[in-house]
Amino acid sequence: MSGAGDRAVIERAKLSEAMAVTAAEGVVTSARMADLMEAQRAARARHSAAKDLLTKATKDGGAEKIATAQAREAAAYDEADRIGRGQSRRCSRSTAPGWTTPAR
Repeated sequence: MSGAGDRAVIERAKLSEAMAVTAAEGVVTSARMADLMEAQRAARARHSAAKDLLTKATKDGGAEKIATAQAREAAAYDEADRIGRGQSRRCSRSTAPGWTTPAR
């Protein structure tokens, strides 16, 4: 093989390697994004359930029951917010649908 032919083979091999790495990174990124979305969905569901319990406690009365429900709601909100903010830092497109912090 000529020097030019050898260089072409080497350059094609480098390109193939770079393409394989890029494809693998894409797979890992997609899997991580799916994991983060599921974590946020679960945290938002826990926050929603805590809000429902707070509404019920408020209707039923009882200062202790209300205070406990308020604390649970605040903790669930903080968790959902923390997960949502973590996603924003980790993902390059933090404006994607569903990547928001829950409404209080």
